[in-house]
Amino acid sequence: MAGKPKYTPERVAAMIIKKNGFIGATAKQLGCSRCTVERYIKRYAACRKAIEVANEDRLDIFESQLIKNALAGKEASTIFFLKTKGQKRGYIQGDQSVGSADAISEAVQQINDVHKALREPDEG
Repeated sequence: MAGKPKYTPERVAAMIIKKNGFIGATAKQLGCSRCTVERYIKRYAACRKAIEVANEDRLDIFESQLIKNALAGKEASTIFFLKTKGQKRGYIQGDQSVGSADAISEAVQQINDVHKALREPDEG
């Protein structure tokens, strides 16, 4: 029978969060192998939850950057955002498309116009 675990599940979970869900970085900081961290993730709900939280946190960070890029007029970011988050409005990729390429281009132009207007000084 195995002895007492070297790390508490809470300690491993906290390190997973601190290292943004990267298992290798978590293992290195704890001074153990990737396999050890993976076993903790399989064995303990707190560690599984920490991976979920870290992944959601990373998604939030990258989604925020995507929005900043779209608002800065970067067309690729705008199109990607519309195709992923604008599906209810018909911006769907490929043959599933409800919105046309022209509609996407028009939306990109409207966003660029709004962005330009926000940067121009008020003349009133």
